[in-house]
Amino acid sequence: MKHSYTPYLLYALTGTTLILLLKEWDHLLHLNNYFFAGSHDALKNYYTALYHIKWDKSYVVFEGMNYPYGEHVLFTDNQPLIANFLKFLKKLGIPSDGFAVAVYNALPLLGLLLCTLFNFLCLKALNVRPWLSAIAAVALCFLSPQIARLHNHFALSYAFVIPLMLYLAVLHLKKPGYRLSLFILLTTVLASFLHAYYFAFALLIFSVLFATEILKTPKKSWAMHLTHWAIQVLIPFLLVQGFMWFTDPFENRPSYPWSPLLGSYKLYGVFLPVGKPIGHWIHVHFGMPQVDWEAVSYIGGFASVFLFFALVSAPFFIAFKKPRKHLFYTEDTKHLFLLLISCGAMLIPLMYSVLGDNPRFFQLLGPVRQFRSATRFHWILFSAINLYAFSWLNAWLNRKKTYLKWLVPLLVCLVIANDAYWQSKTPLRIKHHLPLMQGSSSLKGELREILKDFDAIIPLPYFHIGSENFVFDASSKHLENTLGISYITGVPTTGVMLSRTSLNQTLNALAFKLFPLKTPVFAEQLKGKKVAVLLDPEASLSPYEHLLLEATGRVLKEGKSYRLLSFNLEKFLFLYESSPLHKQFAIAPKNAFFSRDYRVNHAGSAPAVEGKRIKAAPPRLLEEIDWSRSQPTAIELASWVYLFEQTKAFEAMEVQMLNAEGVELSKEHIGFFGNIKAIDGNWGYISRKVHTPAQTKKIHLSISENGLRPTSTYIKSLVIKNVPDEDKQVVE
Repeated sequence: MKHSYTPYLLYALTGTTLILLLKEWDHLLHLNNYFFAGSHDALKNYYTALYHIKWDKSYVVFEGMNYPYGEHVLFTDNQPLIANFLKFLKKLGIPSDGFAVAVYNALPLLGLLLCTLFNFLCLKALNVRPWLSAIAAVALCFLSPQIARLHNHFALSYAFVIPLMLYLAVLHLKKPGYRLSLFILLTTVLASFLHAYYFAFALLIFSVLFATEILKTPKKSWAMHLTHWAIQVLIPFLLVQGFMWFTDPFENRPSYPWSPLLGSYKLYGVFLPVGKPIGHWIHVHFGMPQVDWEAVSYIGGFASVFLFFALVSAPFFIAFKKPRKHLFYTEDTKHLFLLLISCGAMLIPLMYSVLGDNPRFFQLLGPVRQFRSATRFHWILFSAINLYAFSWLNAWLNRKKTYLKWLVPLLVCLVIANDAYWQSKTPLRIKHHLPLMQGSSSLKGELREILKDFDAIIPLPYFHIGSENFVFDASSKHLENTLGISYITGVPTTGVMLSRTSLNQTLNALAFKLFPLKTPVFAEQLKGKKVAVLLDPEASLSPYEHLLLEATGRVLKEGKSYRLLSFNLEKFLFLYESSPLHKQFAIAPKNAFFSRDYRVNHAGSAPAVEGKRIKAAPPRLLEEIDWSRSQPTAIELASWVYLFEQTKAFEAMEVQMLNAEGVELSKEHIGFFGNIKAIDGNWGYISRKVHTPAQTKKIHLSISENGLRPTSTYIKSLVIKNVPDEDKQVVE
């Protein structure tokens, strides 16, 4: 008897709605009154969207941070598709900035309803019986790994996007058509303007769709399949890349970021419920290595057991010549597609992990290197393998005649419901009230009046995250104050918390944080501008940041955790020129025990780079220094190093202390970017106090390998001098 699917779809949507109402009813009543996440990423994502809607002149350039350069909207995580639609409404006279918070708060929750819808439609297209489709659709919605992104990465929390793409692929396999291919094209392009990862997901899903059709159809149909692939994959790729080509004015973005290896490949992050009660029990009784949160993409107990049994049993089915009985044997193209996309989604993070350990091969991946945390491709595995597993369960139920057959689906439903419960047990959203962004109208009006003629805000301490190579973080309160006042007033900040900021721009901006040996670029950029300094009174400042603070004038506004002051550029330049800090970063101080000047021109090895070249391949020894001091001491090791190579975020100077027999006594790593004190163009002055054991007779200085694309390192000078051992620490 054939049952209607429509009532069961309504049951599934009603079930998801009721769960959301029970869990989030209080949040739903205050969609426009609160931010529903308060982490650094969450605050930045709210800010970049709200500022773009309210203040930016262009649809493609975000001006709120990285003054005076700004940033392309696709690198701000503000969901350009949504932000620009609301911006368009505002330009039509509709005050969309007044309800933008509600829109951004509501859409991820609406996405869960859509996730249930497309889960159900996928299962229906696979002929799974209606009641099982309804239960699985709701459970898979709340088990989705993307649920964890509701607290910070809002653009990545749309759990419906992957089921939608899989549903379109299944529909195409069932009945291909050019209208459907055009709809796939539109879906891919629009999804890419929510987040770049959806673009990558779409390219993988619809390329595997093409491969599936090629495998299952005669050669005479290949031309038609190639045409569909061009519409579904090639044209969207050209459109998105073309859009970036014509609209992105910024150059020198880091092309070898460290981030693809974030959350490296861990099978137990996929197949075990890490962080859940069962996962904790496994950890206590059997042990489980720590899993980076990016690598946690649990596919559920049912899918894990199903996949494990299928893989383990495959050799036996082949050995006994019964491959047609195996769980993965299928002649249906829809099921073959789900298996192939599952394999692809599982192998891509493995490929990243393997190639990450072989950097010379990793560089061959081209633009794929840009994707952050390849383990996110496991989200495709989650949807695809669960759809296949429930389809297999449905077929198994059709074959079994005994009444005991209902025990298996009952057990499966209990397992997946339990998994979904623990995945979504905590509140999906948490209310945060941010006074500066949602404060009283009187405060907003006062701040707007105070800063109405100002052009920029310099945060002190200065923060900069975005170029991949430099990380100068801000406290939560300082970041909240900076972004809040910037949004209220429409005055951009020089601070940066973005994704792939230009390296040229970054080196110029770091003159707000690190002492510049030459007059900083911002001196020319801020000439004739009215600039304010936003100070965190409780934060510690570097000597150079104190110099910037000395150049401030009157207090414009003082709050509970911030002080807003006017900045005097002329006074800063006077203080800068007369600052004793110039002498602190001299090449070879008189009290140095050891100093070396490597002013050698290596023509052709790197344009305009002068210094000792340490080749990319090991050994990377810089110096071997004889050490004759018998007492423990503290020394300062300082050097000028070339900063502009794109993988130097990994790089460090390794300091190895040896005794007379050559036995290592201690070893320290001095990271280049974590110990910079001053900059001179593309050169950075790094310094760090190092303790030497009493038995030290030799010091080996070498340079660590520098990341995903090995490149030469250039050292301009090296200095070792005594410093007070304030810690009284002896390293033996």
